[in-house]
Amino acid sequence: MVKSIYRVETSTTFNIGDEKSTLKAVGMAFSLDNRHLLTAKHVTSIDSFQVETPYGLLNLPIPPKVKIEETTSIVFDDGSRMPLRVVYRDTELDFAVLVAEKEVCPPPYVIGNSDDFKIVSQVILPANFQTGLSIRLGYITQLDFVRYGPNGEVAARNDNIFGISAVVSEGDSGSPILLIRDGKVELGGLVSFIVLPARGLGYGLKINPILEKLKAEKNQKAWLEPLLK
Repeated sequence: MVKSIYRVETSTTFNIGDEKSTLKAVGMAFSLDNRHLLTAKHVTSIDSFQVETPYGLLNLPIPPKVKIEETTSIVFDDGSRMPLRVVYRDTELDFAVLVAEKEVCPPPYVIGNSDDFKIVSQVILPANFQTGLSIRLGYITQLDFVRYGPNGEVAARNDNIFGISAVVSEGDSGSPILLIRDGKVELGGLVSFIVLPARGLGYGLKINPILEKLKAEKNQKAWLEPLLK
């Protein structure tokens, strides 16, 4: 299982005034076959940076027109790297598909069906690049992501997102969320974001909406179809 999960780093060089600056972002990605990998979109593209002001940190956007170069690579334990090419990005759902320069290890699990998720279904979260790849266990805590308004009313609901109790850390974005069902392991989604005040409460993007987006893209169908059989 762990051989199909990779630490990735994105480096973005951009113009800021008359100077060049480079930022780096780290996260996780995992293989879908022997060449394609899946991760969170924000792991593959740095779109803003922070500057310190007398009034606190200010978040500034990095428009595409000022970007000089943006690269994403697998970083192996010995420090060597393998370039990755982004072939699909989805800003709305926040996921990306990459192609490796050489073959990678295919996953030992199948793609699951996130339409039949249930509360307290068991999950496995292999992640955490900072202290080496570790395995965390948990369960599904909620089947959607809800925001409430000032009067306690439901202001927004996202059915593509689900909550997990397995502790999620910064840098886990893009890690696979695996479900244990009927004694088998299957891919249920990927780590999308955490709620910082909750100290580790994580949310994942379900696999079904990812597949629906990819199946609608003609350029993605050829490699995807064998995985869905």
